[in-house]
Order: sequence, then structure tokens, then C-alpha cells
Amino acid sequence: MFVKNVMPEEEIINEDNIDLFEAMLNGFALHKIIVDEYGKPVDYVFLRVNKAFEDVVGVKKKDIINKKVTDVLPGIEKDTFNWIKVYGEVALNGKHKKFQQYSDKLRRWFRVSVYSPRKNYFAVIVEDITEKKKAEDELKKSEKRFKMIFNNSPEVIIFFSPKGMVQEINERAGEWLGYEKGDFVGKSLLNLSMISEETRKIVLEKFNARIRGEKIAPYEIELIAKDKSIKIGRILGSQVKDEDGKVLGELILISDVTEQRKTEEMYKLITENTSDQVVITTFSTNPKYLYVSPSVKQIMGYEPEELIGRNSLDFIHPDDLKKMIPLLVKHLKDKVLFLRNKDIKIKEVLQYRTRHKSGNWIEVESTANLVENKMIFITRDVSERKKSEKALREKLEELEKFQKITTGRELKMVELKKENERLREEIEKLNNKI
Repeated sequence: MFVKNVMPEEEIINEDNIDLFEAMLNGFALHKIIVDEYGKPVDYVFLRVNKAFEDVVGVKKKDIINKKVTDVLPGIEKDTFNWIKVYGEVALNGKHKKFQQYSDKLRRWFRVSVYSPRKNYFAVIVEDITEKKKAEDELKKSEKRFKMIFNNSPEVIIFFSPKGMVQEINERAGEWLGYEKGDFVGKSLLNLSMISEETRKIVLEKFNARIRGEKIAPYEIELIAKDKSIKIGRILGSQVKDEDGKVLGELILISDVTEQRKTEEMYKLITENTSDQVVITTFSTNPKYLYVSPSVKQIMGYEPEELIGRNSLDFIHPDDLKKMIPLLVKHLKDKVLFLRNKDIKIKEVLQYRTRHKSGNWIEVESTANLVENKMIFITRDVSERKKSEKALREKLEELEKFQKITTGRELKMVELKKENERLREEIEKLNNKI
């Protein structure tokens, strides 16, 4: 191994550029390559460095000038990246290279620009980009996490451009509707085959309103799946803006409520065609009517919309309400367990008087069930039954009175008969004596 004669750096670097190199914010260093007897690069010597190089690499000028890199940074030759080889190729062949590389020895990332001002010499301009790399890695991890969440969301997620072009869509859309991603991306809202003409008008109207900055409440639309089945989606959308407030597009979330709506239609059909009154209220100390079936008209005389939002306790007879309050308090204590996801069941059969629209009180019987933090009451008018029961009780009381009278009369007849027999016996005894 040998070292070629070192040429003064002033002869290699233009004297006019020395001040420029010294003032550079990036690290600058001039080196001479060292080769073995076969001309293979095996080391290099530091000839000149600026202050920024000291800061970037973490070395002092006085400790490295005219010293070999293997002495200054022992073990550098074992780095995963072969610094000596790459720098040697530039010094010997005059090729200019730019690259980003991690140094195992220094535990930092560097952006390097290396060139050869003269054969056997090379100069580097180096920048520490460790923090930038960390930020990029975090960004990649964040993007990976986002993509995973995006594609595993139970809702369909679509991003539209301000002009209504689909720019991105998650995998849930394909699973739900049966289409490929290519059936959506790059297509206009107006040309999506899964949207009927009627639905398209609704969606376009809402889309344009939101782009104008209007707040749009969640709404539902019908979508046509690839197999021609009809799906019902609940739409929730919001504008996406950059940090300067410029609208970048619209983010849409679509929840599948198809089965939910089918179930609701089935229950609606049942409740609207049953003579029993079906009521849903909030589960609270002031239970409000949330749903009332049409049969309320026959039982209480009200239209359903007249009761929605009103306190259901206001329609219970005060005397009956006093008896029901302790039961309500008990179940509200159970609500604490319910909110803690405890498995509780509430089912009660209640009899009470409810106020008819006419002002009269009618006897009703309700079965109450707790379902998803709401109370469902199935109520029927038992006024006629109560009247029948009262009539039967009165009849029974009359029969019991009659039975008592009849039984008393029979007892008296028996006693009278016995008395007659006794008198006959006395008469016979008297006759015998005579």
C-alpha cells in the first residue's frame, strides 16, 4: 500500500473559491485517495474542511487534517455502504456523483455531492439529513397506517375533486357494491353507473351545496350494485381544505343501512297493521316519545305526530304514576350498568290509566322492553276487559250473597225439622202416659 504525494490544496481549488467554501452552510471537504499496489482505493486523507463539515460530521479540523479516514473514523471501512470505494471511483475516473446514504459508523443520514477537481483527488459537499429522513420515515409509516385504516374501514370512503371527479376510493366500496376500483377512480360523479338518474340529482345537489360551504345533514340514497340489487347508503360528507383554506375536494363516507332499513320496513308494516299501540321512548327520567304507531288514534285519540317529543309520563294517571315512579327509579339505576356495557334486561308488564284526547281516562296494559338504550312499549286498551272483569266480580258477589241466604235457609229448615221430630216424640210420650 502506498500514498501518492499530496498536492497543495490551493493548487487544486481555485483560490477565489476558498472563501466561498468556508462560508458554505453545507459541509465541504477536499480529500486525496489512497490506493494499494493494484490501484484499488483503500483509504483517503483529509486535506481541507470548512466549519460546517466539522459540525455535520462531528469532528474537529485540527484532529483530521492530513490524516486518513480509517484513523479518524475507525471502522468506517466496515460500513454497509463502501464510502472509500465510491469516493475512489470518483477520484480516479472523474465521475460526478450525488446520493443519499446512511453511515453505520456515524449513525446519520447524509446527502452527498462528490466530484473530482483533479485525478486522485475528490471533494464532497455534504448535508446532514437525518432529521429529514426520520420525518420521511414517520410520514411513510403514517401513510401506511392511514392506508390500512382507509381500506379496512367498514364504511365506503370516497374522495372527490372540487369538480366531482373520484380521486380515491377504499376497498370497502368494491366489497359492498361488487365493482372494481377502476369503475370509480377518474370518473365524474355524473357518470358513475351505480347511481340512478334520480339519485344522481340528489347527490349532485348536495355535493354542490357542500362545495359552496353549506352544511349538509346526513342523508340516504339508493345505489345499484353490480348484481343489480339495490343498496341503501347513509351519506356523511365534509369539505377538505388545505392550510390556506383552499378547497381541495370533498370526503364522503357511506354506511350500509340496507338491512337496517329492511328491518325497519318490516317492523313498520307490523306496527302499522296491529291493533296494539307500539311506542318507543327515551330511557330517562323524562321519557320522550320517539315513535308512536298509527293505532294510537284508536286507543288514545291522538295522531302520532301530536305525541312525538312529548313526555310520556304526562299521560299517566297521577295515582298510577306514584306507583310506577319507584319502578322507574330502579331501572334508571340499571341504566348505569347498561352504559357500562353490562348485560341487563328490563321487561315489565304494567297496568295503568292513560289520558285519552277527550280527557277521559282509559285502562291500558303495557309490556315494556329495553332495547338499545330505548324503551319499547306494546300497549292495548283493556277498558272493556276491565268492565267485563268488574261485571263478573259483581255477579260473583251476588251469587255468593244468594248462596249465603240459601244456605242459611236450608240450615233453618233442618233445625225446624229436628224440632218437629222432637215435638212428635214428646207428644207420643205424653199419649203413651195417657
